[in-house]
Amino acid sequence: MNNILNKYKPLAFLFLTVALVLAACSPAAPAESEPVASEPEEAAQADIRYTLKTATDGGQYLFIGVGGEIDGQVNPDLGANVGDTVVITLVNDDGRSHDIMIDEFNVATIVFGERGREETITFTADQAGTFFYYCSVGNHRQAGMEGQLIVTAGD
Repeated sequence: MNNILNKYKPLAFLFLTVALVLAACSPAAPAESEPVASEPEEAAQADIRYTLKTATDGGQYLFIGVGGEIDGQVNPDLGANVGDTVVITLVNDDGRSHDIMIDEFNVATIVFGERGREETITFTADQAGTFFYYCSVGNHRQAGMEGQLIVTAGD
């Protein structure tokens, strides 16, 4: 009997090894899907959306427009009408700490420095005029990281 067990031990070991490898390589059962954070209602109802990414060029810090008419523009002018809900998304594209703020509308993102991370501000353009959006980190604004938001009164 011992002779028979010793004869089949290597085969049993091989069988168990193959079974474990196959089990490890097979797709896992799908995990419970986590709820996706929904966009705030204000942002979902946006009239105007802009995306800006951060950039540095020599000693300058910049916002670069992404998509639409502002694509590739440095510190592009952003337009809106009084009453518009405006959403501005800032994408960190250089891995340095940045934020975006507009004082007159009391909006700002947090300061963040992770490359690829996005932060968004949402506000209602409730007054006409020309306002500056800028990065408040260190000397970034003085080094060129500002642009204009131009809000016009409707017809």
